Amino acid sequence: METKIYKYIYKNFTDYTLRSLFQEEFKGFTIKDFRKIYSVTKAKLRTYLLQRGVYVATHSNRYPLYKVLYNVLIEEEPHEWTDKEITGALKEVSPIIIVALQEQLNLI
Repeated sequence: METKIYKYIYKNFTDYTLRSLFQEEFKGFTIKDFRKIYSVTKAKLRTYLLQRGVYVATHSNRYPLYKVLYNVLIEEEPHEWTDKEITGALKEVSPIIIVALQEQLNLI
């Protein structure tokens, strides 16, 4: 997992490319597989995906990290970001590098 995060950072992937790579490289993972990953690594992966334009929902006790990551894996279409989600992400991680949403970011 750490190697994949490093590779994503090194190659500077963003948005739909990063989402596609994530889905391809973790294809076959189950929710149990994500649950087994160290919490710090899951948090690091979520933060990186979010910072680079892949929407990953906020986690909580009812909606833990392993579930939010698994949901990105199984989603069929890229998430359509709302202004509220972008604003929330900016409060959580900064800077955000989202090429596909640049125009929307400029309006916010």
